[in-house]
Amino acid sequence: MKRIIKVETKEPVILQCTDLVFSQKPYWCNATRVPLKMSILHQRAFFEYDDKPAPQPCILWITGGGWTEVDQNVWLPELSYYAKKGYVVASVSYSLPATWFFPEMLMDVKQAIRYLRAHACEWNIDPDRIAVMGESAGGHLASLVAATGDRKEFEKGEYLDESSAVQSAVIFYGAVDMMNFEGRESLDSYDEKEQFLLRGKLEPQSLAAGVNHLRHEKTIGEKMDPRFYITEETPPFLLLHGTKDTQVPVFHSDILYEKLEKEGVPTEFVLIDGVDHADAAFSQTEVKDLILDYLHRTLK
Repeated sequence: MKRIIKVETKEPVILQCTDLVFSQKPYWCNATRVPLKMSILHQRAFFEYDDKPAPQPCILWITGGGWTEVDQNVWLPELSYYAKKGYVVASVSYSLPATWFFPEMLMDVKQAIRYLRAHACEWNIDPDRIAVMGESAGGHLASLVAATGDRKEFEKGEYLDESSAVQSAVIFYGAVDMMNFEGRESLDSYDEKEQFLLRGKLEPQSLAAGVNHLRHEKTIGEKMDPRFYITEETPPFLLLHGTKDTQVPVFHSDILYEKLEKEGVPTEFVLIDGVDHADAAFSQTEVKDLILDYLHRTLK
């Protein structure tokens, strides 16, 4: 059967640039370099019949992994929803222990933001409309990125003429109080892979800090807590957390919300009833549209 149909074009074509190197970190006695990569989802504007949109807002995505593993590509299928709705999406990798410790991973992400601003024309990004978004350990880093703004002690690397501040933050079940994980103090509370990585003595959050136990290193623990940096100048936050989270207890979002409210930061806190850590509920269209509504309002 042969037929002709008419199709109304409602969404753009989204292309993916994978494993773009945005930084080279010195490694092994400064003898070599380790690449830090990002992957970018962007609207095609190649053919003469493609739409040529004005510069678009950007979402910088930070994946989780318990501060022990990271892959910037794993969430791209879900993130394509935001690209279809008019956002450039950049998903970044960052340093991991035991070679690099806090605040290296924070400085890596901030360098990625500066890179995007320096290459804004290339990727059709509006440099004045960048949001950071992250989940779990990536949510912890996203909170720190938003809270630290342009603080000079976290600016290291290239593109230092550019700002690493963001205009909005979306945090999925992010860690906050690194010295209090309720019920995850014993090695038995971690799975076999985590136990191997911890070598029988370190929690993931302590591994990221480069110490044996954050409870014994209060100063470091405080500096890894985004509340330490929040002021009235902090950009708006959207917090999302499941009420049954067994990995990052919901009180982490509770205490972050309290601090943001205390400082007068515009904040929205959405609890999803009955769901655990990284549950499929967070990937439903209803939640994505809620996030888009928030981003439209905070990235005007």
